[in-house]
Amino acid sequence: MASRYPKYVRSHGQLLYYQRDYPTRLWMASQKTWTYPLGVSSTDAASALLTRKISEATSLFELACKRLENSDPNAYSASELDAAAAAFLRRKGLAPGEFIRVPLDPETTREEKQRGRQLQAYPEDYALAAIPEMDDVIDKNHEGGQLTFNDKVVLHAYRKLIDKSKQAPQTLTLLWKEYAKDKGIDPKTRVGKRQQIWWDKFISVAGDAIISPETTGHIHDGLDRYVEERRSLGIKGQSIKREISQPVAALRKASRKYRLGWRIETPDISHDAVDVREVLEHHEQKAVVQYCLSRTKREEAAIAAVALLMIQCGGMASEVGRLETDKIALGAKIPHVVIAGKTKTKDRPRIVPIVIGVEFLQEHLDNGIKWINGYSDSTHSTRLKSLALKATGNPKLTAHCFRHTFRANAFANSADLSAAATIGGWSGRQIGMSGVMLRYGSEGLSKSDGLKALQRESKKIHRHLMRSAEMGVVVPFPKAKA
Repeated sequence: MASRYPKYVRSHGQLLYYQRDYPTRLWMASQKTWTYPLGVSSTDAASALLTRKISEATSLFELACKRLENSDPNAYSASELDAAAAAFLRRKGLAPGEFIRVPLDPETTREEKQRGRQLQAYPEDYALAAIPEMDDVIDKNHEGGQLTFNDKVVLHAYRKLIDKSKQAPQTLTLLWKEYAKDKGIDPKTRVGKRQQIWWDKFISVAGDAIISPETTGHIHDGLDRYVEERRSLGIKGQSIKREISQPVAALRKASRKYRLGWRIETPDISHDAVDVREVLEHHEQKAVVQYCLSRTKREEAAIAAVALLMIQCGGMASEVGRLETDKIALGAKIPHVVIAGKTKTKDRPRIVPIVIGVEFLQEHLDNGIKWINGYSDSTHSTRLKSLALKATGNPKLTAHCFRHTFRANAFANSADLSAAATIGGWSGRQIGMSGVMLRYGSEGLSKSDGLKALQRESKKIHRHLMRSAEMGVVVPFPKAKA
């Protein structure tokens, strides 16, 4: 009987999973099938969202296969054993390296110490007392018996308590997992998912490996191959630097923490020329605003609401997606939103007066935020680019052009730079102000008098668009170019 789900999709309760066997040449002792939660309900089996999630899962599966292909097979048994031993210690309330240094026995007298007759209990004694299961493992080992996996877990846990070299995670992948946990990297979030993918891409090229004296050479070879491979795909140098920054940071932190002595140097990556930043002409800006305000279908209106807000703050879709309900004040005397939370820099508090399409945003912005958080970055870019193309007929425009256009409008209309920086989230360096001054100014401008000043400057920046929207001027939508 044919499955009601697409190939490789399985249901578990009300949720769908992508489940696929590795090629037989890559089967490990404990790894045969790759499973990935799609985050889609079984009731949405025929939805476009499921199709996108399957495509995403397929890409991740191919990455996992590549990682297995390039990795030392022993790294997987080592990872499994090390992870099981760490879990074993946690259940007992113990920590790796706990008995590397142990206190002197208080009953040892000064004379006995001087004679070398100490009653001192050694690290091994403490570890045996904490893990009594080791007695059976020792007996079995002496009798020449075959150790089971559970026996090996007990032995490895015992060694992690007393052996400094076993204290650290034993493979590169385990070092990353510890780093991600310490840094709070959650792959379920948009930012965390991106960081996890950067690591997955790196380790798929470099290959996982057991930590040894040769590990630094393995890491450097992997970095060189990664840069070469990404360059061959036409990726800009600055993007490659950003992609390897997180893996390198994780490995350097592990070296410091466990005194591994690694000196990791990133490859020499040249900085590529930045593409010409397109700025919307006045007639194109008016066309986009008119196009957005005329949308009535639910999803189209949601995307249009996102675009309208981006135009007014020079923001990015991800920043709009971080908007919280208590930060949206479209019904206030001075309609505004505050974009808070994690941003690219500390100098980017966003206080945005809304001077165009207040009623439209009141009706559709909530759906716009849901749309952003329900789809990937690439989907946002594609749909917003499509909106700009339909509105203007200019195929060179992207969503990021809204940010450059905001800045161009601010300078062209002689707006106050501190106010424009607060709305647009520019860094102090970009406008000739220190970060301290900018943060101070942002706090002051968030008050009522400051908000009036922001509104005044925003009206100045967008006066040509306000005039068009208020007068109901209909800008003819050009036919989109093929």
